[in-house]
Amino acid sequence: MKEEKEPTISDVLDAVNSFATRVEERFGMVDARFDQVDTRLDQVDARIDKVDIKIEKLDIKIDKVEENLTDRIDKMETRLVTKAYLDQKLAETTAEIGDRINRRYELDKAFKETVVSILQRNSLITPQELSQLKELI
Repeated sequence: MKEEKEPTISDVLDAVNSFATRVEERFGMVDARFDQVDTRLDQVDARIDKVDIKIEKLDIKIDKVEENLTDRIDKMETRLVTKAYLDQKLAETTAEIGDRINRRYELDKAFKETVVSILQRNSLITPQELSQLKELI
């Protein structure tokens, strides 16, 4: 049988050194990956900052639009009239028109009665014509 030879300190140091070198290489690769991730995160941060700026600008614009709309609505409300107001004005106007028509009718009737009375007083028409005219009034 072969005798196994015990590792020497030099063999152990070589093995540990070889292991340490491989671990260091792997840590180097991990560090490189972390650097790539950091670079990507920095790019994402830059994009998020740009989006934040755009959102702030948009928020300002929306506030201005809202303020403008509120002002315009307030102005419109002061110019608009209510249904009750329109109903009241319509009723007043209708009453005025009715009064004018009644006054015209009364004046017309008074004029016709005066004409008939003058014709009768001066005997310018026959009793039959007088009766016909009074029926028309």
